[in-house]
Amino acid sequence: KPYFYSNWSKKSAFILHSFSLNLIIMPSRCFVPFLWIQLMCCRFATGDVQTSLAADDECDSENCAVNALQLQKVQATSEALAEDLANSSETWGSCARYGCEASYSRYRTCQCNSKCQGYRNCCSDYYARCHRAPAPARSGASCAAFSSCAGLHGDCCPTASGMYLGCCPEHLIPHATAPPATSEYGRQVMTLYHQTSPDACHSIIRTGFRPGHDGWCGGGIYFALSPQATKTKAITPHSGIGCMLEVKVDVGRVKKFPCCRYCGGRQDEHIPWTNQKLKASGHDSIEINPGDGPEIVIYDKNQVLSIKEIRFDPAWTPHRMHW
Repeated sequence: KPYFYSNWSKKSAFILHSFSLNLIIMPSRCFVPFLWIQLMCCRFATGDVQTSLAADDECDSENCAVNALQLQKVQATSEALAEDLANSSETWGSCARYGCEASYSRYRTCQCNSKCQGYRNCCSDYYARCHRAPAPARSGASCAAFSSCAGLHGDCCPTASGMYLGCCPEHLIPHATAPPATSEYGRQVMTLYHQTSPDACHSIIRTGFRPGHDGWCGGGIYFALSPQATKTKAITPHSGIGCMLEVKVDVGRVKKFPCCRYCGGRQDEHIPWTNQKLKASGHDSIEINPGDGPEIVIYDKNQVLSIKEIRFDPAWTPHRMHW
């Protein structure tokens, strides 16, 4: 056999033998640099061994063949390690390579998920490739369409989530409306509430309601949809407080006006409806919303089917009075 073949085989066997012994006795903090030196030595030796084996694949002993196979394995391992080191030490990362919404990786020089903005470690092409710009404003809801929303951007009336900002015109803001009436013996009946003084309560129970002198829609009988709602409605100079009446009313065909403070004319204009005028329009009652919730107005006390006093809760007391 050629001298250089057996000579390199012996050297390789010595290197691997030393390598295996050092793995056993070497402290962990010294292992990494030593491993790199050992692998470089093995790679240097392996090239000549493969050349010699290609020319003559026989060995003098069993140890020679084993040593050669071990060196080939070390060479493959060292090449894989070098490739991993190259991949993990990329100088310039990009979302084009990682993909948008890629999970966080501590081995990358930059990130491409939505949290990278908060940590300020986004790749340079993140905003061009992955950042989603806000949806364009809809023309009808755009803040720019309303002078009261000047200076704001996007949608205001409503926003993309369906909310109306405080700068929106009041007539655009949807407000609660009265629920549909219940049909009872051919009548459209609603259970409504009226707050007044204890003396007026007793008088109403004895003789019934009388239309008032004034109101948003003229001199009628006004009802709220709940006892709590009367807290913001029983506030005129003629409104009494302290007694709550629960009333069943035949509302018939309801004429509805939009919010807020509309009753058939301009906003804030009081229109003096009467029972005759309402009947002429084909309706029996009116639903209005002054801005604090719906109210039902009737002009004929015969539409009241029943009246009863319920226990008064002090929480229903109006918060202020207009005198």
